Amino acid sequence: MDNLEKNLTRFKKIEPDEIFKSRSRAIILNSPQTSYRSNFQTFLNLITPKVLTIGSVTASVALLIGALSILGNHLLNPSLASNFDKTNIDKEIEEFNFQFAQIEYYQDSAKKIEIALKKTSDVPLSEEELSL
Repeated sequence: MDNLEKNLTRFKKIEPDEIFKSRSRAIILNSPQTSYRSNFQTFLNLITPKVLTIGSVTASVALLIGALSILGNHLLNPSLASNFDKTNIDKEIEEFNFQFAQIEYYQDSAKKIEIALKKTSDVPLSEEELSL
């Protein structure tokens, strides 16, 4: 251990020569000085795209999982399966046909009323209106 202490004290006394000192000082003083802010900005510029990418992928996966869980709940719901029953579909088709018949009836009645009003007011009728 004595030998180690001697070497350390000897190394402690080592100093660079004047040429090395002046050249090093000139290099250090002539090099561009960067502030903490620019280093931090550089760090942000390097990290931001990665964070945004990770964030967007995470959000996409979360939305996909949410959509799949909602879709799964609806597909597994028994009331949805009952909507595909043939008798229910036939009933709905009959209701639509009845509603379409009512619409046609009201359209025809509106035309007939219009023609009747034109006849009473001496307004000339078109060829199509005369055929009704």
